[in-house]
Amino acid sequence: PGLQALSLRDRDDEPIGTTGSDLHDKSETQSAGFTALKWRRRHIESYLIVPAAVARANGLSEETIKNTLAQAFGLAISDTFTASDCPSALLDAQGKAVLTEGPSALLSNTGRSVRDVAAELTPDEICEDLITFLDELQRFAT
Repeated sequence: PGLQALSLRDRDDEPIGTTGSDLHDKSETQSAGFTALKWRRRHIESYLIVPAAVARANGLSEETIKNTLAQAFGLAISDTFTASDCPSALLDAQGKAVLTEGPSALLSNTGRSVRDVAAELTPDEICEDLITFLDELQRFAT
């Protein structure tokens, strides 16, 4: 009695319609004591595809990072990047591949990790979904 659970998972290959801007997982039955959340972006790493933060983490120019994103992954990062309803290309981006997997990955052969990029994020570069999750976690803990 009184047990509470909070689940958070990647969206992976599920349709974007299975999660809303509140991150509640529409494919799971919500019940008293159980809250199921799902990231809106395919992988949690996708929230770190921030050219300025990646540039700061690995010592390259922001322009170099933007060019790599465009040429190797077909991604253009605009000012709407932090919005929960960002462009579908970002919602569906293979964040792991963009940052860490494969020869074109932004952190490939740099000795840097996604933690290094996360440490470089400034407050205005943090996506709305991360703030929503932290708000939900705070409500859960009280």
